[in-house]
Amino acid sequence: MEKNSGRNNEAARMAHAVEMQSLIKLIGTPLFADEQRIFRIERAARKLGTSVRTAKAYWYGERTKIPSSHMDKARELAGIPIVKEAKNELAALRQRIARLETALAVQDEDFHRAQIAGLRQSSGGHR
Repeated sequence: MEKNSGRNNEAARMAHAVEMQSLIKLIGTPLFADEQRIFRIERAARKLGTSVRTAKAYWYGERTKIPSSHMDKARELAGIPIVKEAKNELAALRQRIARLETALAVQDEDFHRAQIAGLRQSSGGHR
């Protein structure tokens, strides 16, 4: 009986490792078509609240002992639509651009007029 329980535990750990591998790849979904894998792993690590090394181990299925807190968080994060996250990042970028525009305008508007126009154009012409 003890042999079977050990096998069952190992099988459960392997199943969790495979699930985490899928979840971490979903969490690190690329924002750009040609985005490098390491950036995806780093993004997944930030979202999951782990080190890059831990996220990398999950990514490649190298770690079979996964804390339930990591698994729960990964499952939660995988349920968040990527589009919503992209919209939030875009809004944050627009806010940053607005702050930069203000800072440039305060210093010397004539001197920075070309940079301000470039920032407006890169943000889709908003404002």
